[in-house]
Amino acid sequence: MQKNWGDLPYLLHSTATQQATSHTLEALRVFPFPGHSDPMLAGTIPPDMAIVGGGLARVCAGERGHHGGIR
Repeated sequence: MQKNWGDLPYLLHSTATQQATSHTLEALRVFPFPGHSDPMLAGTIPPDMAIVGGGLARVCAGERGHHGGIR
């Protein structure tokens, strides 16, 4: 079954590391992210890849503004 990486509640029903990650993200209020950025969790923890020194990143979508810059 393919996971929806933008839907974080699956972390609560996964490995101990993923559960701890979910609790940390909730405590830090990292998600939801304000605006229309479509945030997604990335890195080695979401797919449960046990890599020493692995981590997390929050990836957000952007759109080009009227003059070509990112809004």
